[in-house]
Amino acid sequence: MGKMKPAPEGVPASDLIDQTIADLGDWRGEILARLRALIHEADPDVVEEWKWGKPVWSHAGILCTGETYKAYVKTTFAKGAAVPDPTGLFNASLDGNVRRAIDFRRDETFDEAAFKALVDQAQAAYDQAQAGVAKTEALIAQKLVRAPFDGDLGVRKVEVGQYLSAGTQIVSLTDLSQLWVNFTVTEKDSGQLKVGQTVRVGVDAYPGRTFEGKITTIEPQLATDTRNIRVQATIANPERILKPGMFATATVVLPEKPPVLTVPETAVDYTLYGDSVFVINEKKTDDGKATLTADRTYVQTGDRINGRAVIIKGI
Repeated sequence: MGKMKPAPEGVPASDLIDQTIADLGDWRGEILARLRALIHEADPDVVEEWKWGKPVWSHAGILCTGETYKAYVKTTFAKGAAVPDPTGLFNASLDGNVRRAIDFRRDETFDEAAFKALVDQAQAAYDQAQAGVAKTEALIAQKLVRAPFDGDLGVRKVEVGQYLSAGTQIVSLTDLSQLWVNFTVTEKDSGQLKVGQTVRVGVDAYPGRTFEGKITTIEPQLATDTRNIRVQATIANPERILKPGMFATATVVLPEKPPVLTVPETAVDYTLYGDSVFVINEKKTDDGKATLTADRTYVQTGDRINGRAVIIKGI
């Protein structure tokens, strides 16, 4: 075979094969041209390539190559060992585990129909091999455990080499990028809730810090036993310091209201007869001196926030 030359850039493989046949100009070129035609007849979808300085015919993988030597033209089938050859066309590379080849010599005739059958069988063998690869990959994929989302892994619950049956818990996976906060609100206050309202949350792990979120869901039904309504808020957790299961204290930020009078909760006397506070009044005695007296005054209280009670009526 002549000296291999790299394929010129931008030149189609078919043109290079045409040029190779033309340059040979003898019986070798005629045989190579006839083999090329038979390959295309056997597999109309075959693709011509130029690799390793010689023609290559492929279809989702290499089918065969064409090589020219001084005394013969060789066609090598990449998966020839797996191709049935009832007519015995293969006459070279017979000891290989994968490849088989045919050497075509001058003035020799060969069974063209059998050659086309080899090309067809080579493509079938490649397809079968690809199907086997796909089946193996599918089996491997079934043994891989892929996380359905990005998150942080917890403590592993299985040991290396342990047999796992369906449903076995392997490890916890938690997405800490945002969390849900579930809390309840009394029936009396439920009318003030709206989706999108700001919620401020505090947790025991970080005293003094407040985390803000938004109400995303309001349960449409009240609990029959407590008469409370369940509310869910979503909180962004970019620092990933909040953890699922933490005890939280939630405060819903309501629209601003007019200024109200508040007193410390401890100043309110809650009794069965009503809520009352003691009001310090200034009174003057008969001799004109001012004195201070504490008078019990019954009041109506409202919301209690941060240790203070709102006085709605009575003062």
